[in-house]
Amino acid sequence: MVYVLSASLVLYVVLLLLLIRGWRKLFVVHDTPMDEPLLSVIVPCRNEEAIIGNLLRDLGNQDYANLEICLVDDHSTDKTATIARQVMVNHPNFRVITSEGEGKKRALSTGIRHSRGTIIVTTDADCTMPSGWLTSIQKQYGDPRVMMVSGGVSIHEDSSFFSRLQAMEFASLIGSGAALIGLKKPVMCNGANLSFRKKAFETVGGYDDNLHIASGDDEFLMRKIATAYPGSIRFAADRQSLVITRPSASLASFMRQRIRWAGKWKYNSSAVAVGVALLIFFFQCTFITSLVLLGKAAGMLFFLALAVLFLRAVVEISFLYPVCKFFNVRWHWDAFLVLQIVYPFYVVITGLFSNLMSVNWKERKLKW
Repeated sequence: MVYVLSASLVLYVVLLLLLIRGWRKLFVVHDTPMDEPLLSVIVPCRNEEAIIGNLLRDLGNQDYANLEICLVDDHSTDKTATIARQVMVNHPNFRVITSEGEGKKRALSTGIRHSRGTIIVTTDADCTMPSGWLTSIQKQYGDPRVMMVSGGVSIHEDSSFFSRLQAMEFASLIGSGAALIGLKKPVMCNGANLSFRKKAFETVGGYDDNLHIASGDDEFLMRKIATAYPGSIRFAADRQSLVITRPSASLASFMRQRIRWAGKWKYNSSAVAVGVALLIFFFQCTFITSLVLLGKAAGMLFFLALAVLFLRAVVEISFLYPVCKFFNVRWHWDAFLVLQIVYPFYVVITGLFSNLMSVNWKERKLKW
């Protein structure tokens, strides 16, 4: 047991140090001036009548002029499309179309097929963004070698402690994906803030080989583009490029979302992605063991377990604090300490359940 705990701690510290290095490398990229290409913003949506107006307001306030907005209605059963069309009356470059299939990937494919822009930008209906969002994204494509840009996504903190937990946990997830891009090992991104050249999407076949998988429109596409165009993926290290999304309203909805996200990992063909996922799962199992040993072990094993938990917290603070600062997520010590205890159990549970169950999303039962 001593050797297992020691090896796990060393590996975890090495991984976090690499992520810290990757995060820092993101901020040494210099953009090259370019013309203003037509950007096509694709928004797949289903049953979002309560919030779609907020997104359209922010898109209408963008300071980048050469754009088109395509809202793809995934057969909503509420007034999403009607509300969107009412808002779009004063915006000739906005339009609503109906998805040619069911599910997010088919909605995205429909929007991209009908788009005119050379650069595709995707976001979600529950997001909001600053007026300089698209200008910031456009600047990333000054280098013609850049084929995809991953942007930051933050969870809005309301007055609840649960939202603070989600904001910090989500910052660690998005920050890890960004840091891996900094290390030239892109494996994670988020479709709520993603862009890519249309020609790259068409070259790699878009989502054609993973339409049957419930999620992963963003990450599968990222890995395909990374394979076809090595070194072509960038993270937008600019606060103006951040988008904000809402926290889950309940623990049940949060877990359904995370299980849905985790369900795609078994389809991964990327050795780096699989390796990172397995290492993290192994680390969390080790941390759970350390927690148990604190209550039962004595002597060297007790102090080793204590050292594992202490050093884990130190290296995670070193990585997570600057990440939270960039994403405008306030640092809450109470949330961080609770996550230290809860997070290992959460990772193990979602990892196991994602392989054992399906979930309902947008009134549809998803299949893996």
